[in-house]
Amino acid sequence: MQPLRYQSASEENTIEIASGFAQKLGKGSLVALTGELGAGKTVFARGLCRGLGFNGIVSSPSFTLVNIYQGKFRINHVDLYRIENSDEVGDLDPDELFYPEGVTIIEWAEKIREMLPEHKWIVYLELTGENERRIEMFDSLWPDKIG
Repeated sequence: MQPLRYQSASEENTIEIASGFAQKLGKGSLVALTGELGAGKTVFARGLCRGLGFNGIVSSPSFTLVNIYQGKFRINHVDLYRIENSDEVGDLDPDELFYPEGVTIIEWAEKIREMLPEHKWIVYLELTGENERRIEMFDSLWPDKIG
């Protein structure tokens, strides 16, 4: 399957793209977000949560690792920025992390690439200007260009 490709011109545009993409997700979906610092991973997560029916505040769980929101169903929002590798997520229960009755969104997912289930969406965000970014979404297969 060819990746889905978008060009976003603003933060609100990124939220709209992610909100629309969320319509493809159902219980048991995992979205692995990757891209350089400042590329818009948390903004994209905010849009996913909006599209999944959660209208509250979505902030990066960098210090707590996981925030849980309730939309149409449970949303696990994970941020692995502060960890170095998968050994440091030992306290997280994979069964809970990849919660089958909800959606899991993981920022900096490349850090636990080997732990991720086979079926997932990989979303690569890349800055292309001050407020512009390229967004590419891959179904299950981790693209070579993002490590």
